[in-house]
Amino acid sequence: MTEERAPTADGDGSVYQCVYRRKTDQAEAGTLTVTRFREQQTPAGAVQRTVTRCAATEVHPLPEAGDTAVYCDDSNTVRIATAKSTENGTLLAELMLTNAAAGHNMRMYPAVAKLLTGRL
Repeated sequence: MTEERAPTADGDGSVYQCVYRRKTDQAEAGTLTVTRFREQQTPAGAVQRTVTRCAATEVHPLPEAGDTAVYCDDSNTVRIATAKSTENGTLLAELMLTNAAAGHNMRMYPAVAKLLTGRL
């Protein structure tokens, strides 16, 4: 089940969010957040937001998915982020998977980051 939330504004720009829930128990499985920055922002600067949110864990680059793709995980949350510049500004995509075992399906992270980048 998917729940698309109304766009919001934060200090950096417009934020679009979609929450994914498991069919079995409706528990939250993940959240996809896309931020469109108002001000000039580099993709690396945009991804720095995710790096900041991962402060308690090590951040790992995903060079197979581009210069700015990263992931971090802890005992039950995985974040995968990537950003790119477009003619309408810089876009940041952050996928947060909840209740995910650290390192589980890690080999798929580059493919997920590439997919996110391609959809921005």
